[in-house]
Amino acid sequence: MSDTPRTQQLDVGSLIWALILAAFAALAISIALGHTPDWSLIKILAPVYLILLGLLGLVLSRHRG
Repeated sequence: MSDTPRTQQLDVGSLIWALILAAFAALAISIALGHTPDWSLIKILAPVYLILLGLLGLVLSRHRG
């Protein structure tokens, strides 16, 4: 057996999709519980959230060398 430590590669695409779907799930649960979402706030926050996720994806996918 080799004594070199194994590093795990982070699957950035899966992480980004999981965060997007978690936001949709939180919205769906909120609606199912009878809360009315503030759509004027969501239409501002949704693009900001997607931009931040894109930046997170870029940072995490950088090759460190």
